[in-house]
Amino acid sequence: MKLYSRIGRQIGVSYLTIVLNFIISPLFIVILSRALSVAEYGIFSILTVTASVASVVFNLGIPEYVLAKLPGLKDNERISRFFSLYFFEFVFLLILFGLILSTGLGDFALKSLKLDQYPSEFIVMIVVVIFIALIRMLTFYFNSKKQLELGNFVFFCSVNIWVIILTAAYFIYPALTLQEVVLYWLYGHFATLLICFFFSKKDFFKFLFIRGFNFSFVEEGLAFSTPLILFNISFWLVEISDRYLINFFLGHESVGIYSLLSSLLGVIATFGTITINSFIPYIASAWNQKKEYSHYINYALRYSLMMVLPGLSIMFFFGAEIITLFSGTKFISALELIPYLLATPILIILNYILYQIMLFRGKTKTLSTVYLVGALVNILLNLVLIPAMKLQGAAISKVISLVILLGLLYILGSNYIKIRFSKIRLFQILIPSIIAGSLFWVHPEATLNKILVLVFSGLIYSVSLFLFKAVTKEEISSLLSLLRTKKV
Repeated sequence: MKLYSRIGRQIGVSYLTIVLNFIISPLFIVILSRALSVAEYGIFSILTVTASVASVVFNLGIPEYVLAKLPGLKDNERISRFFSLYFFEFVFLLILFGLILSTGLGDFALKSLKLDQYPSEFIVMIVVVIFIALIRMLTFYFNSKKQLELGNFVFFCSVNIWVIILTAAYFIYPALTLQEVVLYWLYGHFATLLICFFFSKKDFFKFLFIRGFNFSFVEEGLAFSTPLILFNISFWLVEISDRYLINFFLGHESVGIYSLLSSLLGVIATFGTITINSFIPYIASAWNQKKEYSHYINYALRYSLMMVLPGLSIMFFFGAEIITLFSGTKFISALELIPYLLATPILIILNYILYQIMLFRGKTKTLSTVYLVGALVNILLNLVLIPAMKLQGAAISKVISLVILLGLLYILGSNYIKIRFSKIRLFQILIPSIIAGSLFWVHPEATLNKILVLVFSGLIYSVSLFLFKAVTKEEISSLLSLLRTKKV
């Protein structure tokens, strides 16, 4: 019972994090789409997705090793393993980016990304990549210790601190430039890294005290994680190669239009992956100890769908109003992409769960092969469909590649997953989601009315979940208990 109480508390924290993300994260879409031109929005999108790709690729798969192999270890061994890898990663990043800036690689990257006129923004992006990579490792470390509340808090900070800074600056001086936005992005991640250092300082000093650096731990970690480098490259090619190829064929403005809708749907998908992350350490621990873990997977699916489906329903019924609410009318052409991209958050969370199962099995080479196939399919389809169908072609390519990935991962991992629909309660979640979305048949035009309808829809959805028994009284009691604890 203690274990389930702890999981319930951590799910409650995850949901509070999701609520805060729901309130704060969309602000950057609102502000950037209004403060920047469509082309500048596209340029910033290229910078952010490049930073996301680089930070994950240059993490060398080490965070995945931390989350898969460190849960259940004794404190001294876990600390020694992690910080040995952390110091190695830090030195590796400094050497790598020093070479990029001191050789012609930086100029080549600028020209390839069509960012020749933005060298200072590119340099800031490189520093941000280092910060994100170091933050990501510590976030996975906190999660490996089952400190999921802390892991969720750090994730919240990495996503939102810079948005809060950006919002404050926008209200003081609305005429923001791209260079200022990039600097706020840098400041936010630097602040998040300091927060990570603060919460890990006890383990860090213990690492120094026991003289825990051991290069054999680095070798062992890299033996596990090195095959994931190809996987990470392939994974991100599936995720963002469409934006690079849109930039190549259609230009910055088309990237801006496509990125706006991708960002909105990405926020919805993030709600699901945050929820799944609450269960990953428990699945990993049960797997490593050869215990039953399928019930965790079913609950992870259930709660992630609970967060994703209403957002998709609202986007389906209320797409034009959502786009104009966040960005005004200059991005309204993104509306025609909604039918093509609407399924992507569902595909992302299903692939994410199956990917984790493959990771626990140690099938890193298989994962790399599967995602390489998905990446090649995505790139080839984009090369054919973008010139022929423009942005719709990119959207179709994205969905097809995600479906192929889902099929391959399911074939390889289905024997290790026992799906019980009675635990997922799909029907009990789907009906309230449709009810919440269908409320927007009124199609309000004023901004305040749109916000009021969104709030009302959220209330109706929450009540409907209870009425359809998608959420039990025990789960609500767990969340209320958490809130009372927070007040104390």
